[in-house]
Amino acid sequence: MRRRVIVAVALGAVAVVGLLIAPAAGAAPITTFDVLKAMNDEQQEAYLAKHPELVIQLANTDPDAVHAEWDDLDAETRTDAIETLPEVVGNLDGVDYKDREKANRRALKQAIATEKRDLERHPEDATATRVLTALTAIQKTVGGKRKPARHLISLSLDRPPLAAVALGNLDTASDITFVVPGMGTYTDDMQLWTQSAQNLFDEQGTVGAPTRRAVVSWIGYVTPRPEWMRPSATTRRAARRC
Repeated sequence: MRRRVIVAVALGAVAVVGLLIAPAAGAAPITTFDVLKAMNDEQQEAYLAKHPELVIQLANTDPDAVHAEWDDLDAETRTDAIETLPEVVGNLDGVDYKDREKANRRALKQAIATEKRDLERHPEDATATRVLTALTAIQKTVGGKRKPARHLISLSLDRPPLAAVALGNLDTASDITFVVPGMGTYTDDMQLWTQSAQNLFDEQGTVGAPTRRAVVSWIGYVTPRPEWMRPSATTRRAARRC
């Protein structure tokens, strides 16, 4: 019988919801519900800050096992998990993308509110200003009614933030294309990079691509800054060597 462990990760929530998720084979239990249940919000956040390995273990959980466990949860529990653990659910491989989308939009809204409050207290904080600019760009990218619909399928609240936006439904798509940037593209350019993905999606339609397709505008890593690149990197000799 497959062993189940309770993943209870509270990120500033009043109530802690336990998700029943099976870890990868041989992985140690991530944490226990009782440990965090007895803590208030500040204590929970401090505990998680001291144990970043919990998030790493979540990221390495078997997606097939996560998917099976997620489907086993009732609708009310899934909704509670999305509302209570948006940063976890929104980036957990194996969770349905429609649910990840809901979680990430919630996490994005909360992050924007937090950055605005911080900037009110510290208006000279250049890093916070850039983070807020990036978060706002992500929000604008997925805002409004568009064709195809845009879905915020991943959101990492790093500094700078990272994100991925799917044009089309990843839960049903038969063909998926990822658009990955090179140097000098960050999430404050999310609208422009996603327009590139939109152009590709539209062009695919003109050459007979399946209707059930998706293109992902992916900025999931911090790209190199142009000034970091040596001039020789652009020469033909360097290209041949690569």
